[in-house]
Amino acid sequence: MISLPKEVWILVLCQVLFTAGISVDLTITSLAGQSLTSHPDLATVPFALLTVGGAIFMPILGWHIRNYGRRYALISGCIIGTCGAFISAASVWDHNFWGLCLGCLLVGSYQASAQFYRLAAGDLVPTDVKQYAVSLVLAGGVIAAFFGPMLAIWGANLWPSSLYVGSYLIVGILTFLCIALLTIGYSVDARPTYVERTTISIRCSIKALKQPIFLVGTFNGVLATTVMMLLMSAAPLAIVESGWTTSDSAGVMQWHLVGMFAPSLIAGFTFRKLGVITSLSMGILLMLLASILGLSGIYNLSGYYWALALLGIGWNISFVTSSILLSQGEDINMKRSAQTASETLRYFFSSIASLVAATALTNLGWFRLNMLMIPFLLVGIGFNAWWFFAIKRAN
Repeated sequence: MISLPKEVWILVLCQVLFTAGISVDLTITSLAGQSLTSHPDLATVPFALLTVGGAIFMPILGWHIRNYGRRYALISGCIIGTCGAFISAASVWDHNFWGLCLGCLLVGSYQASAQFYRLAAGDLVPTDVKQYAVSLVLAGGVIAAFFGPMLAIWGANLWPSSLYVGSYLIVGILTFLCIALLTIGYSVDARPTYVERTTISIRCSIKALKQPIFLVGTFNGVLATTVMMLLMSAAPLAIVESGWTTSDSAGVMQWHLVGMFAPSLIAGFTFRKLGVITSLSMGILLMLLASILGLSGIYNLSGYYWALALLGIGWNISFVTSSILLSQGEDINMKRSAQTASETLRYFFSSIASLVAATALTNLGWFRLNMLMIPFLLVGIGFNAWWFFAIKRAN
């Protein structure tokens, strides 16, 4: 039986609350944006700002974590997220599109801080159990993936005269519970000593990413998240535009979220048995299969279910494996430089994906949007194959 520190279990609970809250956002934000603006191209802007907020906040968060440890940075992210959720609720009540955008931007900052839960868990345990700690934290999202979308629908019906207000209030309450958990239970951190503290610079980040293990982890994390974000942002709109209901959209997103987090239950075992290259390749191949199955979504709802579920599974395998790679090494400064650079790049590209999702769906349609993803995923397979043969030649 593997013994893990108390802080790892606190991070698991925080991941549950975060995933429940963010699944509410994933389910309703594009639809809420659409209901508050007459311009269809702006519908996914609030959704995109969830990611843009993370991209803006990530370098600041990384600097704080590197110099002072994670505890206060994670708590601050939760406080900002709570404020953002309540601003979103008030804005929907007031029919204020730009207020919703501000609220989503602030929630994005909280989303950025939550991305360090898995990395914090990996840093708190010895090398031989890192995969289990990272997988356990991400597996916490499985529970939330089931009840999160249901909370979104239930909350939306609390105030029938102002749809989605209750949903955003629920996000605020869940985020506030994270503040309490981190304040009370997260007391020990893998914190650099005084002599190790330096400011994060572009040069330091580039140096960290020149190490092959960090470069591969970053590339796969960025690719998988960007592809998933584009299709995930467009999916609720595509489903409703195809004639199905908001409840149908919530059901698809629920199984997508299950796919995103359920494989974490066995990811540690899979990583240990299959190795890095096989795990990364499997993740991208499943996302490629998801895009192919997504081509049938325009004809039947089951196409959306299968595509989004497989998209989530493929993302999870790639994401967990890249997270484990980013937790390797003994140099805390180098690891945290690589982690911050990786998360910043991931948020930057996924922000772009979210921003263009509505426009891409309008101009291309769901069928051609999935077709567009296939070449990018093939590049990912080629990159991992190149790394595999480079390792073989080196040995």
